[in-house]
Amino acid sequence: MVERTQPLAGIARAGRHGPESAGGPGVTLSLPPRGSLWQVAPWAGTFDAVAAKLAAALGAEALPAPGRMAAAGDRLVAHVEPLKYWVMGPDGAECPLALDPEEGATLDLSHNDSAVRVTGPKAADLIARLCPIDLRERSFPPMSFASTQAHHMITRVLRTEAFYEVWVMRSFAQDMWELLTHHAEQFGLACEL
Repeated sequence: MVERTQPLAGIARAGRHGPESAGGPGVTLSLPPRGSLWQVAPWAGTFDAVAAKLAAALGAEALPAPGRMAAAGDRLVAHVEPLKYWVMGPDGAECPLALDPEEGATLDLSHNDSAVRVTGPKAADLIARLCPIDLRERSFPPMSFASTQAHHMITRVLRTEAFYEVWVMRSFAQDMWELLTHHAEQFGLACEL
């Protein structure tokens, strides 16, 4: 089995940057633990049946609406596109559902993306400077997910109660890290690795 590596290893460095404030840094960047990421994509004619099977496999009553996420045990499930769900779980977790080719397709995306966790009182302000999405509470409450762009990179932003995560393809991880650190310095930045 191929061992995944952290694309920001040797690039991301711990430390503090920018202005100091009495309340601490406005933004903290960190690298979330590695996990599994599975895409479940039913065909249009099988969507409802596959969604019900996926919910049952995850032990959930229902799956989230488009642009939303839900916790299901040790996993998060996100409705990322009209006919696609992403299931995020612990490293090495298998897809919770096996589909017949007539039902749809599953794809292991665990090696595809790299994430940076963004926390702090200025986290939404930082992300809003990079991504053209409305991050106000009424539009992007906790347990939201959006596919967007940041400086011509396909970017995914997710929000939980505790943090935001910014995801890009692994090949863009260094570019995103540099953008985040550059723009976060104005708020006071702590990098915790």
